Amino acid sequence: MISENLKTMINEYFDNELDKKSESSLFVLLSQDDEAREYFKNLSFLETVVDETSEEPDDDFEERILRSVEKLSNPHLPFFQRIRIIPKLSYAFAILMLVLTTYFFVKLETYQDRIDTISNHLIQQAYTIETLYNSLPAVEVNAKSNNPIIVRSNL
Repeated sequence: MISENLKTMINEYFDNELDKKSESSLFVLLSQDDEAREYFKNLSFLETVVDETSEEPDDDFEERILRSVEKLSNPHLPFFQRIRIIPKLSYAFAILMLVLTTYFFVKLETYQDRIDTISNHLIQQAYTIETLYNSLPAVEVNAKSNNPIIVRSNL
């Protein structure tokens, strides 16, 4: 297993941060440790691959990155999602509908009571009219062939 100190020295070597004195001690340590030598070879291979494949970015590369970051930071939301007032309006509308429904229910109940009262009053009036009609005396009809019909009440 590679010690942390040796690993740090190898990483500093590839980052060009290792001084000349430590560099010579690094190669001495690499000659003694097979695992460290393998790690050094892998990093060396990685560095050569990166050097070979690195290409110069396009001129508008930075602009494209900035635009994509800007799009991610400010996503385009539909109109109704950007406006946070819609849920508040729907709650207010629901409360208004509840109040109006309660008001109209009470009004309807009042009208129903009035209709019941008027209906009872009409029934009493019909009964009174029927009673008056039945209390009238009988009517006598006298007819003569040459005279008009005369109707008399026996009051």
